[in-house]
Amino acid sequence: MDGCLICLFHQTNDAELFQSAEQLKELGYQLDGNRWTKRKQTFLPLYEAKMVQAFDHRAASVEVVGANWVRQGLTISTSQVSHQNPEFVVQPRWWVDEADVDRVLAGARRPAYLC
Repeated sequence: MDGCLICLFHQTNDAELFQSAEQLKELGYQLDGNRWTKRKQTFLPLYEAKMVQAFDHRAASVEVVGANWVRQGLTISTSQVSHQNPEFVVQPRWWVDEADVDRVLAGARRPAYLC
C-alpha cells in the first residue's frame, strides 16, 4: 500500500467492530498498556482526533459519561506527570480486533498508523 490511507474505520459504518473496555473485560481479556489481550487475540486502541494534538500522540484519554445525551466521550487531558512517564499510554473509548485492522490494511502493516 503505497498511498495515503483516507479512512481505516468509520465510527458509524464500522461500529459493530468496536469494543469497549467493559465488553472486553467481560469476555476475559486483560489490559496490557492500552491493548486488550486474550491468548493470541489482541484488540488495538482506536484513537479519535480529540486524543491527539500536534506532536503529541498522548494528549488525552477518553472518558465515557453515559448520562450525557450528547458527547458521551469526553477528553481527559494528560497531566504533566503522565507526560514525563515514558510508559504512560492514553486510553480510548473503543478497541478494534487486530485481525480486523490486518484485513482492512490488506497485509500492509507498518509500525503504527494514526488516522
